[in-house]
Amino acid sequence: MTTCASDLIGPVLDSAECETRAAMVMTIFGAFGRRGTSAVLGNDLDSQLLHALRSWADVVLVSAGTVTAEAYGSADTPIAILSRSLNIKPNSGVLKGRDAIIVCPESSLLDVTLNNKRAALERAGARFVAAGEGTAAEIVDALHREGFRRIACEGGPSVYADMIADNQIDVLHITLDPTVSDADGPWGMGNLAQQPPFEDRYTLEATHASDLEADSGDSVLFLRYRSVRER
Repeated sequence: MTTCASDLIGPVLDSAECETRAAMVMTIFGAFGRRGTSAVLGNDLDSQLLHALRSWADVVLVSAGTVTAEAYGSADTPIAILSRSLNIKPNSGVLKGRDAIIVCPESSLLDVTLNNKRAALERAGARFVAAGEGTAAEIVDALHREGFRRIACEGGPSVYADMIADNQIDVLHITLDPTVSDADGPWGMGNLAQQPPFEDRYTLEATHASDLEADSGDSVLFLRYRSVRER
């Protein structure tokens, strides 16, 4: 039987409850991209999963660096872009979506040297949401206050590390691509070791291997984990 994206998403909480999910694709050796982008990793089902998570979510959370590297365009689901420096091009396609939000520390809104950037981004249609000092917990809380209960985190690696270290991910969707290249990188969550001491654990909820069910024969592996740590 062919697996669809809804099978990979699995059970979800009631829409009135808060839940944060992260979707990431990497090679079996831990590279999050190839030649500067993750678009070449995964397969069609992985793309369908990403779109299904966006449909499930109230908001997509993603770093400004990932928006640039992956050439994000407009979307039906609101996009919350993480940035301290506000280095986001005002003509970026992502700002033309339904609701373009820039989530930043309060200091970024008070920094007079960023006045011109803020003004240009506001003219482009973005609105700003302050998130305290910019910790993962403060970012999630800020989005909850905006009415976004279901959050789909799309990275990049440093954002995943911050969110995991701060125990903000309820469900992890991991796609493992079996290909390898000399152009692979970045490798792993480089800043995970820089986080304050923590220990977390996730329980495996479901697996799906493409070739085992004759979907594509490309041996891409889909894993879904749920956090078991109390907040």
